[in-house]
Amino acid sequence: MSEEIRTVNWLNANEKAWLSDVMAAEDRVKVSHGFRVLLTNGYVWALVAIYFLYNVGLYAISFWMPTLIQRMGAKDALAIGLLNAVPGLCAIVCMVAFGYSADRFRERKWHLIAAFSMAAVGFMLSVAWQSEPVLGIVALCVANMGVLSIPSLFWAVPTSFLSGVTAAAGIAMINSIGNLAGFVSPYMIGSIKEMTGRTDMALYVVAGGLVMGAALVAGVMKTRKGRHDLTATVSR
Repeated sequence: MSEEIRTVNWLNANEKAWLSDVMAAEDRVKVSHGFRVLLTNGYVWALVAIYFLYNVGLYAISFWMPTLIQRMGAKDALAIGLLNAVPGLCAIVCMVAFGYSADRFRERKWHLIAAFSMAAVGFMLSVAWQSEPVLGIVALCVANMGVLSIPSLFWAVPTSFLSGVTAAAGIAMINSIGNLAGFVSPYMIGSIKEMTGRTDMALYVVAGGLVMGAALVAGVMKTRKGRHDLTATVSR
């Protein structure tokens, strides 16, 4: 397949000229309006918020899991390392299962809500079961499975209505702002722990953020108005 229209041999000169004009017009629209539309569209900002809240949970479980395991009673460094691997192994199975189910049923909304909810429940149970090592590890497994199942489901949403230059700008915007949680999450948890002497309240805050993420998914994907407005504006 040729990369340029002018080099293909299965179109005549008139067809090449027409197709070149159409693609050039589309590119002009996307370049001149695409990013501005993204900045003023509530649907896109909701996706930014969803991705940010996911990253808060991701960095919380990734950064603090060894500390949480130690708090549950594991003292030896080797034991902490081995137990730290268990939630990751469980997450592999869960990610595959979520992806398979979402593709099979061609559904993203309820799968995303389930993943966010699973993560929130896992964080809350890790606090409730912190004095029970086995149950505590189970809770961390649930939290990790939910968190790590989110991104593969999430990224199918913006790419379903953004394309071309607008897709590149939109994905970059969501990813860039969302990843600021990589700074916010560990710092927030550390600050709360320093103020209270415990991580319990911080984990409840993270769980609350994940519940908000599930609510945003339900609200955003309930109506496609924002999506239609964005698509219509970009394609004008």
